[in-house]
Amino acid sequence: MPKRSVPVAIGLRFFNWGFAMFRYLFWPILLVLIATQPLPLLAQSLAEVEGLAKDFYLRGEYYRSVTEYQRLAFYYPQKAAQAQLMVARALMAGGRQAEAIALLEKRVQLNPSDWEALMLLGLAQLDQDQAAPFGLRQTQVEAAMAHFSRLPSGEPMRERLFDLSQDWRERAPVARPNPALAGGLSAVIPGAGSAYLGRWREGSYAFLITGLFALGSREAYQSGQPALGAVLGGFGLVFYGGNIYLAVNSAHKLGDQNEAQQLEQYRRKQGAFFIPEQPQKPGRY
Repeated sequence: MPKRSVPVAIGLRFFNWGFAMFRYLFWPILLVLIATQPLPLLAQSLAEVEGLAKDFYLRGEYYRSVTEYQRLAFYYPQKAAQAQLMVARALMAGGRQAEAIALLEKRVQLNPSDWEALMLLGLAQLDQDQAAPFGLRQTQVEAAMAHFSRLPSGEPMRERLFDLSQDWRERAPVARPNPALAGGLSAVIPGAGSAYLGRWREGSYAFLITGLFALGSREAYQSGQPALGAVLGGFGLVFYGGNIYLAVNSAHKLGDQNEAQQLEQYRRKQGAFFIPEQPQKPGRY
């Protein structure tokens, strides 16, 4: 068998090595190239992606709508600004106000004059943690009003939010019951603090139950049953302390409720509520 020349042998060796590398790396490289290609170029057009995102939003599938609008913003930068606003709307409609606030705050930081983002940011802040005591929401409410006060005139929806901020700034002080007074009255006469707050039934129960335990304890001691008297007296002290705590806590709650009701009245006056768009039903903001 004739010997191969050195150059031919080296060439064949390089060819075999190159072919082996190509065979092992071809599919991984192809998969990477496919994965890095914009999906719309492979499957969906701009109109299709935008239509799908809008359809999910209108049908109330807000989580899927967020995903599609994020995809739209990524693949079509010319649509990114509007897509981000729709992401915020979908998050708000889905009850994810904290995520919407984080997104909108970043947008406002980049463009402080973005009035549409300011409107949505303020509304999201007003809607966040509505079940929490008003005192815990106070900072968010004030921040929302500050955003509304920066809105320019010229469009009815903006002007309503601006008017809301002015109403809130000029609002009359809300009556807040005095928690210390309520607790002190209940300490002197069980149930009196609740009566001071207008909770007559609650106060009557506190007075009767605490009084019955006190009388029962006294009768037990007088009839020579100190153990029973101690038990009844212990229950009486528990209800007595609970009646004081209840009065103080109710005073705080009533003050919070009055503040929350005042805010709700101002919002209703200006129609300052975010309402997502639905099929055959226009939204608000």
